[in-house]
Amino acid sequence: MSNKFSFGAIPAKGGFIAYYRMVHRSDNFVLRSGRHDIIFATHHEAYKAAGDAFVAYLNSPISGMRFAAEEAMSKADALFNLPPTVKQRGKTKPVLVERKVSA
Repeated sequence: MSNKFSFGAIPAKGGFIAYYRMVHRSDNFVLRSGRHDIIFATHHEAYKAAGDAFVAYLNSPISGMRFAAEEAMSKADALFNLPPTVKQRGKTKPVLVERKVSA
């Protein structure tokens, strides 16, 4: 097995279990109800459930990325001596500052 995105169904006692895996983890995440694996009657049902769980994982919000982006933006502003950015109605916009050079 290699580290890559994947999902599927594996035969188990009484049916099939569904799993999915991510690039950054080397183990499979088995679909469970509490502490017990969910046993599906057919391979198709397990495969579909695994695909749905995988897509739900990919579409989940990654809140840490937003904070990392805001921090990176403020560091870039400081590095390039740009005016600070402000958040207005959920959007980040630069503060326009006119600089005059004294003669």
